[in-house]
Amino acid sequence: MRGRVRIETVVAACSIAAACGGSQNVRPILDLSNAPFDIVVSDVTGPCDFSVSPIANGQLTIDSHGTNTTFHFGGKDFVGTIDASDHFVVTLVQQFTYADGCRWQSTDTISETFPTSTTFDARTNYDETVLQGTVCAQACYVQSHLTGQRRS
Repeated sequence: MRGRVRIETVVAACSIAAACGGSQNVRPILDLSNAPFDIVVSDVTGPCDFSVSPIANGQLTIDSHGTNTTFHFGGKDFVGTIDASDHFVVTLVQQFTYADGCRWQSTDTISETFPTSTTFDARTNYDETVLQGTVCAQACYVQSHLTGQRRS
């Protein structure tokens, strides 16, 4: 596995159409704003060092307004939607210049359904795309599984 050192990190705007444009669905069933979840990462797969993603063991807090939701995790804001069945998709898009001199964009997505109001179970997907440059390193991708328990 190889790691990356980012020279610059800039958080970009949300790229999920429903999150950026809103949704007419009903409000999610669960109240997710009260207590944070303690998250554990497992089943990490991919050719890159998992440290390229801001997802790590730690605390997740959630802000939901109707179907729009923000997961605050690893010092970053993942923006997306949650529906009436408590299914969520949140994404963090970042741009950076890597040591190869190329301009990259990474997309980190967390998705799944809350099994209960006190447990968290999700899949993550991290991938990269070259935005600018001709001789660039190989793009990274990493997948993982997140589980968590709500603090009381």
